[in-house]
Amino acid sequence: MGAFAQGVRRWTLDVKATEKAVFLRSSQMAFDSVVTGSRITGAPGQPVGQYGPGYHPGRVGGFLRASWQFVVEAARALIMTKTVYAPAIEDGTREGRQLTLRSTVGGFHSVKLTVQGWQRIVEAAIAEVRGA
Repeated sequence: MGAFAQGVRRWTLDVKATEKAVFLRSSQMAFDSVVTGSRITGAPGQPVGQYGPGYHPGRVGGFLRASWQFVVEAARALIMTKTVYAPAIEDGTREGRQLTLRSTVGGFHSVKLTVQGWQRIVEAAIAEVRGA
């Protein structure tokens, strides 16, 4: 293999490694945005169950927040929860009525705001991976 071919191969491997790093970092940033909130997306994160099951004084958490999972499979990342009331909390409504946000941590619409802020997440991940 000649010097030019070796250079192209090194460049290709470098690009693939950078692409993978950006994919993993941006996916993790999206998960963090949904669960705990993000200044990049404006997502507030999941409200903490301060008033119902799963509430423990002095612990920032709660059932919904803890239920979110982040799984990387091949070339995709999954951010998911099986909690049945997650859509109502996301939308801030239940049976057509507005919910009252009682939690001092988190809020509604974290998934929607994260999706809307995806490009900003990717840009931040690229800057982070490049060391900028």
